Amino acid sequence: MGTTTEPLFGVVLVIFLLIGIFLLIRGLNLWYWKIEERIEIEKEQLRVQREILSNLQDFMSELEKRKNNSFY
Repeated sequence: MGTTTEPLFGVVLVIFLLIGIFLLIRGLNLWYWKIEERIEIEKEQLRVQREILSNLQDFMSELEKRKNNSFY
């Protein structure tokens, strides 16, 4: 009886180890890609903010020109 349960125990142990390793690797992979996705989102936000800043600077410059050219 001891000989039939030992191979079964080994197989079950290997299966549990493989599942554990798979879940660990999966968790690390998902964690890594979420960070990469956040970095891409932040880069896009920075690009949009720079575009807004440029537009505001252009707008303020145009207001200054109009202010200087107007007759009060």
